[in-house]
Amino acid sequence: MAKPEIPANAYTYAPKQHPNLIIGSLQLLFWLVFRPRAWENHLRRINSSFDKNVYLLQLFRNQRWQQSEVQRFLIQGFILLPILFSLFTGLVSWGLGTPLNEAIYGVALGVVFGVAFGVAGGIAFGIAIGIVVGVAFGVAFGMAFGVIVGGGLWVNLWRPIILPVILTPWHWLLYRFDKSRHEQLSSLLHKHLAFWDEWQYLPIPGLDKHLLLTLEKRPAEGQAALNFLSTGPQRWAAQAAQIELDARQLERYEDAATIGQTHQSLTIGKLQGPADTLLRSFARISNHVSAALSQESTYNQRLSLTSIADRLDRLVRELTRSSDKYAARFRPIAQRWGNIIELTIEDLAKESELRQEIDSPYIIGVPLNQQQAVFVGRTDISARIEQLLLDRRRPPLLLYGQRRTGKTSLLNNLGRLLPPRIAKSHTSCCNSPSPGR
Repeated sequence: MAKPEIPANAYTYAPKQHPNLIIGSLQLLFWLVFRPRAWENHLRRINSSFDKNVYLLQLFRNQRWQQSEVQRFLIQGFILLPILFSLFTGLVSWGLGTPLNEAIYGVALGVVFGVAFGVAGGIAFGIAIGIVVGVAFGVAFGMAFGVIVGGGLWVNLWRPIILPVILTPWHWLLYRFDKSRHEQLSSLLHKHLAFWDEWQYLPIPGLDKHLLLTLEKRPAEGQAALNFLSTGPQRWAAQAAQIELDARQLERYEDAATIGQTHQSLTIGKLQGPADTLLRSFARISNHVSAALSQESTYNQRLSLTSIADRLDRLVRELTRSSDKYAARFRPIAQRWGNIIELTIEDLAKESELRQEIDSPYIIGVPLNQQQAVFVGRTDISARIEQLLLDRRRPPLLLYGQRRTGKTSLLNNLGRLLPPRIAKSHTSCCNSPSPGR
């Protein structure tokens, strides 16, 4: 099945400009108002020394104006942009009741002042001055002037409050269409407000739900959307979707073997969030399950898994008492894991009984292997062993000590403590279970 392609210029802060001069100018205007980071990245793509409010003199330094990209930007930024913005302002002014001749006069003045101040002070500054002057003269300081200038000055404050409310039906339709949309087609998520208005600093309801749907149906596109949101003001949605995705992954496992592989795929630390502590707990448990199943004897496996079952039982009790908002979501998962581990212990006990395996009375603890990161230190002993192994006299070595001091754990981990020039081979006399006769 062919994977859906990620839509062009979607989920990026550095979209490419349209080749058409007029459409490209409208695109620049849109970036200037709604996507300031796209505007800045476009300027840096033209020349790395340009800042977000580039002015005309910068274009003529070191004969930069001779470059075709700079010439195109010169026409779009200092001529077409003031004209387009003034026309838009004039239409709004006329729609609010300003006489047509006054609106046209205001547009003309706006273009003149916009170009003039854009040359001296930068494109964004020039457009702002053009709007104020054009509207002021065209409306003669009437009600429309107050509405336009007042609304314009506070646009970045009221827009995050008003637009999400107005576009709620639109977002609902996008989600419903995406839910029934064929998986081979790209998602409609990129048409959501969060992806074309960077000034939305307030949480937009339902964004995390739509992102999660995209991650499940179209993983590549969903990951691109998650990466985009994780560096912006809607980062909360990326966190919520990733946490729910991890939770669904954790509750999907059916046996101890797959639980032991979980720690390799959990996305801990990539998006710091409120559920990080819980996810780290599950990752550690998964790591311990993996180490337990790699033990050489059935007895050691049961001993390790029993300790893990006790730990999961404690985690369930802690989540029951916790008031954390994610406790209710992860408590059934911990309970399910505990049941799986208990069943695995029972199966291992039945297997030992069928094989008539006798538990060794000399084993009172499970040694640590190389898969368990909890093994640390012992560098002084390993250094001494290395010194003796490299000795020309080749003395025989005997590691001795009291019980539970870590002798077997040290031998299990010598492979990563000794240098590569020393070949390691581990042989155990306790590998084979002793049949009871």
